[in-house]
Amino acid sequence: MAIWRFVKVILAALIIFVIANFFITNSTSQSQSLATLVSFKFNMPPFLYLESIDFPVGYLLIISFTLGMLFAALIGAVNAFTRSREVKMKNKTIRELEKEIDELRDSLAREKNVLPEVKLSEELNRLPEQPEIH
Repeated sequence: MAIWRFVKVILAALIIFVIANFFITNSTSQSQSLATLVSFKFNMPPFLYLESIDFPVGYLLIISFTLGMLFAALIGAVNAFTRSREVKMKNKTIRELEKEIDELRDSLAREKNVLPEVKLSEELNRLPEQPEIH
């Protein structure tokens, strides 16, 4: 179930990316706000000078939105996986405790000579005798 949600988020991000890319590449000269070129610079004077290539602001918005959706889906998938594993571990503990309770009931019943030969749990699980119909 969680995998299907993750796939849907990836598909939604891809569709939004394609649609936004279409609008940015086909924008006219009158609506250039998303097509404005931007570059990032990082400068630490004698050691380091970094500058990115020029790219449209619209692509920056699309990429950040898509990465945000993917990270949110990844976090949700990890959360669902850990919850699923936790539930499995707790169900295993419940089964072990129920088995221990049945064993304790059986030993108590044998001590009181209620059912000396048959386990109590087997007696409780047996269906009542049905009269034969002729």
